[in-house]
Amino acid sequence: MPTSSSSAIGQVVPSISVRGVSKVYQKGGMHHDTLRGLVAGLFRSIGTPRAVRREAHWALRNVTFRVMPGEVVGIVGDNGAGKSTLLKVLSRITSPTSGEVILRGRVGSLLEVGTGFHPELTGRENIFMNGAILGMTRSEIEARFEDIVHFSGVSNYLDTPVKWYSSGMYVRLAFAIAANVDVETLIVDEVLAVGDAAFRQKCIKRMNSVAEDGRTVLFVSHSLGLVQSLCTRVLVLEAGSVVFDGPTANGIQWYLERMQELTYSDMKSDGQSSEVGDSDIGYEGIEIDGPSVGGEGVLIAGRSVTFRVRFRVGNQSVPGARFLLSVYSEYGVAMLNCDTQFADSEPLKLEHSGVALCSLERLPLAPGRYRIAVAIHARGHAVVHIPKAAMVVVGTSEFFASGLSPDPSAGVIMVEHDWRFEA
Repeated sequence: MPTSSSSAIGQVVPSISVRGVSKVYQKGGMHHDTLRGLVAGLFRSIGTPRAVRREAHWALRNVTFRVMPGEVVGIVGDNGAGKSTLLKVLSRITSPTSGEVILRGRVGSLLEVGTGFHPELTGRENIFMNGAILGMTRSEIEARFEDIVHFSGVSNYLDTPVKWYSSGMYVRLAFAIAANVDVETLIVDEVLAVGDAAFRQKCIKRMNSVAEDGRTVLFVSHSLGLVQSLCTRVLVLEAGSVVFDGPTANGIQWYLERMQELTYSDMKSDGQSSEVGDSDIGYEGIEIDGPSVGGEGVLIAGRSVTFRVRFRVGNQSVPGARFLLSVYSEYGVAMLNCDTQFADSEPLKLEHSGVALCSLERLPLAPGRYRIAVAIHARGHAVVHIPKAAMVVVGTSEFFASGLSPDPSAGVIMVEHDWRFEA
């Protein structure tokens, strides 16, 4: 992968130039980036049908963009959109299948907790090792050593093997190294979510300082609020391709509208089936009231929301009625179950058509796509079941004071909590 520097006097050269980059992986196949992967692939391929071994997965498709010195560019997209693969290509961890990447000067990467650290080495030794990997001389590292230690806040554990560090300590030290060495480009993944609020503020200030010095920052996050506050430009990835490249506010709006479009497209294609076993009661529809961002149907975690379930009652009253509203992740995992049986000990007796209102004071869902299911019971059994009554997008979060949301792998439900430490 070539590395370039400015050759024309007075001409501004891009820090990152990506031209037609694609990356393909063979599902169960023989294409591997390392010898270890190749050997493992040989054993996995034994007994696997040839058609399966040849199946290809395009993680990136014809990606082209440029980033100029001083830009802070955010990269957003759904899980599997190609964000991590793109960062690995830019960080030289893996090579593209086709296309060209030109990087100007040194690149500092912080892709995941402990990347590039040797667990048996101390924090001090890892500082020198990481600095050397980034191309710095020992004298350059020594000149920045105190700044790195002070920024990381791990001075009391500097001579402790990093295998004993917490994930937060890992991130603080890794970011301090990447941000304090002389790099032209700083690449930061979602790992900042591991640190505490005070450290994240330090990181944001440092990334802004890096950009003000004429260097480049590439930032990947699921926290749209953090991207909006930090970045001046956004790339949106979908299925391995860049589908938007422009100002941050426009990019976030585009991404939220696209999520909403995909959500309602899924609902329409799957249909809304119902099971009605009682002519005395029926389901009429659902409405969702609550603060939104980026358009109708895009909710804000941490803010109030009310689900209005409209129902009809026939000629006879319906005793023993019970309403259930359930929320499922896009992968079909049950997240919430709101049941009138839990909220009111008195059995419901419905005599007229109307609206059942289910209110949540603080929506606890992390940003993502969710399916709403509605069920109505009467006389001890289900008479109405609407498995896909609505699809909603939670686009941003105001749940925690930090404004950050958990990574989907760390949890989808957010709960209020406090930490304290005792000697």
